[in-house]
Amino acid sequence: MADMLQSDRAGRLTWIKSTQMIQCLICETPAPSLQRNKGTVHRDRKSSCTRDPAAIIRAVVAIGYRRARGVRCLIQFTPARLSRCATPLRIDMSETMRRSWLLVPMSKAELIAQAAQAGADAVVLDLVELVAEKDKLAARANFQAAIYTVKAGGAEVFAQIDPDFHYVDLHACVWPGLSGVVVSRAESSRQIEDVDALLGRLEHVRGLLPGTVKIVAAVETARGNHAAYEIGRASPRVTGVTLGRADLIMDLRAEPSNEIHLMPYLMQRLIIIAGSVGVTAIGAWWRAPDRGLLATPDNTYQAALRGRAIGFKGAMCLRANQVEPLNRAFG
Repeated sequence: MADMLQSDRAGRLTWIKSTQMIQCLICETPAPSLQRNKGTVHRDRKSSCTRDPAAIIRAVVAIGYRRARGVRCLIQFTPARLSRCATPLRIDMSETMRRSWLLVPMSKAELIAQAAQAGADAVVLDLVELVAEKDKLAARANFQAAIYTVKAGGAEVFAQIDPDFHYVDLHACVWPGLSGVVVSRAESSRQIEDVDALLGRLEHVRGLLPGTVKIVAAVETARGNHAAYEIGRASPRVTGVTLGRADLIMDLRAEPSNEIHLMPYLMQRLIIIAGSVGVTAIGAWWRAPDRGLLATPDNTYQAALRGRAIGFKGAMCLRANQVEPLNRAFG
């Protein structure tokens, strides 16, 4: 069970943890009743420790948790009693910043080997966009071996999957060593929930700790962008969201200059949504003539600087020579 803080209707704050503890993590007062309730924070609203936001956050840092959900708003515990927020608050203090995400087709063994040595923080092994239909069966069969190849180079391994074929894609890619999946063309929270449910079952069967495999949602269509807020909140596994320029061009149509006049708005909207749900916005501010994620190293560096300036924290790319500019810009 993941650690979390939750507030009930009476305003009581409880830390739920899978292991039993017998003292409050905030005020450190012995509390035998906590052992029975498997909690680690006093439930009594009158207790000063549950009304002090600074003390709560100190306890959060001390426990080293990965995600807090269910707190309506820490501000409700201040004397001013300002308005409550209906949105669950996530606080993730241990999430690794991934500056560069190198996207590689699973059908190209030589590119996978090259990606392992490219210095990317994350290598995304694609089963969707860059693999011909006739090659997908073999690509899925080779996925477990590809994880070992990439991990040997020091990068984290993600898989890009098709939400319409998530059952076969996830069965192919969820093995020890996989850090997460990128859900291509995500368009609804239901898709993320389906992926989350199957990930939980596969983690159990294949010996991974619960919650090991994270989700990055790629909102690459008009419908996906419209539902981005719900997608970001659909699962505690969601740690990032990203845009897809090439698919958006097909959905929204580009201007004669090959720019999308809505792109600055869509990027800023995505960054705001990511901040509101507590996940990372992944992307760079690409400009014509760079289509999709293809760009020269210099143009990649400039796009990453522009992206970092507006709030992106890492970007995807398609070429190994783009990795170093991304690491430098986001480093």
